[in-house]
Amino acid sequence: MEKANNNLIKHGILTIAKINDYKFKQAEGKTVNNTNYNSTVKEMSNIVKSVAKSGNINQVLDLERHIIIGETKYAKEVNIYERGRDTSLNAALQGVDKALNTFNQVTDKDKYKAVHELMSDNKVDRVKGLPKDAVHRFIDSQSSRIMTSIKSFSGTKQEQQLLVNRSASLSVARKGYMELQAASLGINISEKHIEKDR
Repeated sequence: MEKANNNLIKHGILTIAKINDYKFKQAEGKTVNNTNYNSTVKEMSNIVKSVAKSGNINQVLDLERHIIIGETKYAKEVNIYERGRDTSLNAALQGVDKALNTFNQVTDKDKYKAVHELMSDNKVDRVKGLPKDAVHRFIDSQSSRIMTSIKSFSGTKQEQQLLVNRSASLSVARKGYMELQAASLGINISEKHIEKDR
């Protein structure tokens, strides 16, 4: 399963490059085969969905990182940075890198216990009793960014579905990560606890 997922990530990276290639040509005023472009975006959407279905949180985050890198590369190369967009993409990239680093700590109970103990008990720093660490912060901010894109969307239905699948994938990652946090810290996030902390 791990090898299959690694192949999906590699496939995703190549597909992101193909999408950018189409978009670069469009930006240059060149003719693009829209059917092929839409098919490639749909392919990427399916890759995102498959990685999320695997439940591999690290790879969900890693794939989202490559998508952000692709967005940044496109924005820079065609010089379409709007005010604040470069800041948003750079912040997203820094956020996902921190999230991946934190994710690598959660399975080490001693290391993650230190993270837990350093985090304040303020509700703003906790989610259902668990540390609202870099993984949570990235997923929250990136999900918000994607939802904003969906609400103001004006592209193809394939592009919209890719945004929807990315949002759903991050939701899967959040749920799975909270289960890992709870297991690492020995915290029971029961329904009663969940209702109390909402």
